[in-house]
Amino acid sequence: MCILYILGGVDITGPHLHTIYPHGSTDTLPYATMGSGSLAAMAMFESNYKKGLSRDKGIKLVCKAICAGIFNDLGSGSNVDVCVITKGKTDYLRNYQLPNPRTYVSSKGYSFARGQN
Repeated sequence: MCILYILGGVDITGPHLHTIYPHGSTDTLPYATMGSGSLAAMAMFESNYKKGLSRDKGIKLVCKAICAGIFNDLGSGSNVDVCVITKGKTDYLRNYQLPNPRTYVSSKGYSFARGQN
């Protein structure tokens, strides 16, 4: 298993997104994905990304990519969190979308009638 890190930030030359691999190589890219749904998410970026997207269009594209991962991979989660990094400010948009909410939640667990295996 290879763990990939994604680092984003803004410096005097503008915004940047980097991928960092355990063996030390790095890439600077306009978009990156990681995790179990990353292939489906990458397909959304490759087909819909355009340079100079507005904040709102960028957020919509990120949500679309994460939803592709959620619905095309059984190991992915159920909610969309977004982090927007701009010069001097970071906005965490937790639970920005809930496209696949859990339908069964029980604090007691499963219960079975006596005598059933």
